[in-house]
Amino acid sequence: MAPTIAYFQALLAEHPDHPVLVYEVGGAYDTAGQEETARGYYERALTLGLDGDVLRRCLCQYASNLRWLGELDGSLAVLDRARRLACGFWPVEIVVETGDRPGLVTA
Repeated sequence: MAPTIAYFQALLAEHPDHPVLVYEVGGAYDTAGQEETARGYYERALTLGLDGDVLRRCLCQYASNLRWLGELDGSLAVLDRARRLACGFWPVEIVVETGDRPGLVTA
């Protein structure tokens, strides 16, 4: 992922406030296993203002990121936001098995 991260970082230097680009940088870090770094990019992208499908994708990736970081409640809250934005177009069932909180989340 290092070449991908370097490529996106170069673009980000030219367009630091482009929300989709910030989100994509976060995704690259997340894929590289750098979850804490990715988190900051996801949060910044959401603050900068994503919409439509890219917003829903960012929310799902951010929720997964939070789960990997051990923040299950935050992850579930973000998934709930994604579910509400989907307006029934995303039938998703996610099995949550983290610590003492197994269960099924329908988003």
